[in-house]
Amino acid sequence: VFVTLHDEPSSYVFNLGCMGTAKLMVRDESVALDLASSGCANSNYAIEIRAEAEGSYPTSVTGMPQGVMLPGGGLGGVPLLVAVEGDTPSSRVMEFRWEPERGQQRSTPYRVCFSAADVYGLAHVIKCITVKVQKCVYCTREGDTIASIASQYDTDWLHLYTTNPLVTNPDALPVGTRINTGVFYEVRKGDYLELLYDRFFVEESQLLALNPDVGKGQELVEGEELCVLPPVCNVACKHGLDCTPLQA
Repeated sequence: VFVTLHDEPSSYVFNLGCMGTAKLMVRDESVALDLASSGCANSNYAIEIRAEAEGSYPTSVTGMPQGVMLPGGGLGGVPLLVAVEGDTPSSRVMEFRWEPERGQQRSTPYRVCFSAADVYGLAHVIKCITVKVQKCVYCTREGDTIASIASQYDTDWLHLYTTNPLVTNPDALPVGTRINTGVFYEVRKGDYLELLYDRFFVEESQLLALNPDVGKGQELVEGEELCVLPPVCNVACKHGLDCTPLQA
């Protein structure tokens, strides 16, 4: 028995609020045995595919990214592995589906691994994909406005509005619109959180809300990717890097 696990591609970028998918195809590529002399029909082996904890990052019991608590209660951002059109017992076609929630975006990608094996355990293979839940981007849902999104990120609606010049009506956002919730900043040597709060004129809560993988007082690593949203009133920012107050 020879089992292969295909995925195309092996790296993905998902956004908060939008359903991301990765298709997985598994099939038994063995040559069916000639069992006619024994009265048995030729048949490929049925295959099982599941998430694999081994090799996943961050580590979890299931191998899947862990869900997060929603503001209104309950667990959100839970990935699924579902069968789709064309799926058969010996030629599996499945999708990894994930609609990330706030708190799941991070600088380093997730690594999600899957194992495939025939039901008799004669062949087994593990394949991993990487999924980056991008910072600084949010997909709108029903009823979202620039003001409601700004309140989620503890910022002023005007700051968010000016970061999205293609938005024509801040009170009527089509579902699935990708909203920039900030600009990217690459950590430089000697940077630390308190320095960045002062440099960008942002509160601690604002920066940490945009960067849930950064903890309070955490040491920053040179080259690390952060999302920042400097104010637009009474300050001047050069290329989104250094901000200085304007003279009255």
